[in-house]
Parts: sequence; C-alpha cells; structure tokens
Amino acid sequence: QHHFGSGLVRSTSNFGVRGDRPSHPQLLDWLAHEFVKSGWSIKHMHRLMLNSATYRTSSQRNIQAQQSDPDNRLLARHLVRRLDAESIRDSLLAASEELDRTPTGMLLALPNKQRVKIAPDDSVYDAKCRAVYLPAIRVRSYEMFSIFDVPSTGEHVGSRPDTLVAQQALFLMNHPFVGDRARVLAQQVSQQETTPHEQIDWLHRRLYGRPATSGEQLVLESAL
Repeated sequence: QHHFGSGLVRSTSNFGVRGDRPSHPQLLDWLAHEFVKSGWSIKHMHRLMLNSATYRTSSQRNIQAQQSDPDNRLLARHLVRRLDAESIRDSLLAASEELDRTPTGMLLALPNKQRVKIAPDDSVYDAKCRAVYLPAIRVRSYEMFSIFDVPSTGEHVGSRPDTLVAQQALFLMNHPFVGDRARVLAQQVSQQETTPHEQIDWLHRRLYGRPATSGEQLVLESAL
C-alpha cells in the first residue's frame, strides 16, 4: 500500500470474509513466503518491491489497459501520488541540506508516565531530525502534520485520508518553516561562484535531479 497506493487487499483493516479479495492472490502467497524466507526482513521486502519492473512502470495512461482495468487493480501503470506529511517536511529540509540524518530517538526528556505539556510551537518541533523522531502527542499535534492528513495517534487508521484543501496551499506559501528553507536554499544558490545559467542548473539538479530546460532557464534568469 505504501509503495503502490493500495495494497493487494484494498480493505486494509479487514482481511476477513467481509473484506475485499486480493487482486493477486498467488503473488500475496509468494510475498508471504519470501518474507519468512528472508528472516522476516522488512528491508528486504522494500528492496524487492522497489527494484521490481512493476514499481518502475511508467505513470503514462495506457488506453487499452484503462479500458480493461479502469481501477488499475492489475498495476498496468504506476499511480502518481502526493507525498505524505512526513516526506514533505523531510524533503524541504533535505533540499536546503539541513536535514539531520543521524539516528536520534526520543526528543522529550521526560520521566516515564509523566504528563506531557507541550504547545504546537514548542521548540522540540524545531528539530532538524527526520520526522519519524518527532513526538506524537495526541493533544498537541505538530501543525504541519495535522494540515497534511496525519491521523490522530489515538485512533486506528488503516489508510490515511487524502484531502486537497486551501490550508495546505496556504501553509506552503506562507508558513515560516517553508520560508526559512527557501531562504537557506537561496543563499546557497547565491554562493555558487558561477554564471546565472549554471546557478539555475545547480538549483534544478538539487531540487529535481535534472538540469533546467531552456524554458526554465529563461524564466529564472529574468528573475535573477
């Protein structure tokens, strides 16, 4: 579900008789066997899926496949999906080279069972570590996570909702966290002792993993 948008069984929280039937029952059995054979290695399973031809399939629409399989249950094409909240946060920090990849652990120095008192703007949320290490406080959630569909930690959620609301666009346009990352990145661009053309190429390689097109060069050179 995480890698392809939906699982082989789409009723994520119901694998019983009232749940959906698997789209690929033999593949599901094979993956279960492979998981056991690998020593229950989740990393092995991730690597297996990400290196598969199915995962690397184009996202371009195939008219013939769409007619025979409109819901894409057979994975004829790869679905274009939005990043989740944690990945959006981490990618912003990674783009400005501020992401601390060091394994961190618990950020709240509190004795066991002590009541947590924390505000949404608490300094603990300013940590540049990966999002997986940020505290999950039911009564004081991280603002960005609540806007981008991270569910309450007190609930069972088999599949996160996928909303598209104005607050998400406003956050990315106006929030200080996003603006600070943009300023750091802009400083790094200006420190490149090269021509504007090469600076734009450097920026695109950092953000998109490719050089800028001629059209992008024209737009950004005028801005610079």
